[in-house]
Order: sequence, then structure tokens, then C-alpha cells
Amino acid sequence: MKDKAAKPPNHAWFALADAKHCRLLRCERTPAGTPTVREMEALENTWPGHDHVRPSPLAAKNGHTHASWHHEVEEDLRRFAQQVAGWLKERFGQHGIDRLYIFAAPRFLGELRKLDFGPHGQRIEQRDGELMWLTPGDLARHPAIRALLERPA
Repeated sequence: MKDKAAKPPNHAWFALADAKHCRLLRCERTPAGTPTVREMEALENTWPGHDHVRPSPLAAKNGHTHASWHHEVEEDLRRFAQQVAGWLKERFGQHGIDRLYIFAAPRFLGELRKLDFGPHGQRIEQRDGELMWLTPGDLARHPAIRALLERPA
């Protein structure tokens, strides 16, 4: 009896995330074996954040704030990371995702790593990578994405 080597999967799910956007994509092999990438869904950060024309919600009645602009940016980042985590958790069941790779810029990745993805946490791998603005065609040629199809099933 021959040992059967683990066959690489024919598809991989991955997400690209930054402080303002998250894209859910699927990479799969064509019948000819060439990787192709399709964007399935996208999420945009709609949190209004701090509007510099209006006083900060953290400001006192006299207009002075004890919160720095940096604090508000960090809060916006934290809130969007929570929104992304919830959104991605819902996508597991909707799309039948078995494993998900998340590529994000280091600062946003740090926020994502603080979160609990519940029962899906064991099936998520978070990786440093700023790939947000690549087209599906560019992603299909990118070594990090192609490598997802080379992993054992």
C-alpha cells in the first residue's frame, strides 16, 4: 500500500484588512492549475471618528478636551477591528469557510490579535501583509497568496 501524500487544497479563503477596509477573497485553482482570485465581499469602516469641525465627544462643556487626537485614532482602530472580527465570524457559516488567512498592516494586525474569534479562532491565521490595494489579478500572482494553495489540506 502506497503512502498518499497530503494533497494541496484547490482553494483558500483570505481577508485583507486595514484601518478603513476589509475584503474577503477566495483563491482557487482553475482546471488548468492557475491560481485565480475572486473578491467575495467587502466591509468599510463607517465609524464617524472625530470630526475636527465639531467638538470631540470627549470634550468638556468649555470645548477643551482631555483626550488627544491620537487616542481617538486608536479608539477608531479598536472599534473597526471589533467590527471586522464580528463580520468575519459571520462569514464562516455563510461561505462554509474551513480556514481563513487574514493579512493586515502591523498596527491593525495588533488590534485584531487582541480579539477573541470564538470557535473560529483555531481556524484563523493572522499574517503581517499590506496587500489591501492589490487587484484580484495581482493577488493571484502574489507569492504569499499562491503559497496558500501549496499548504497541505
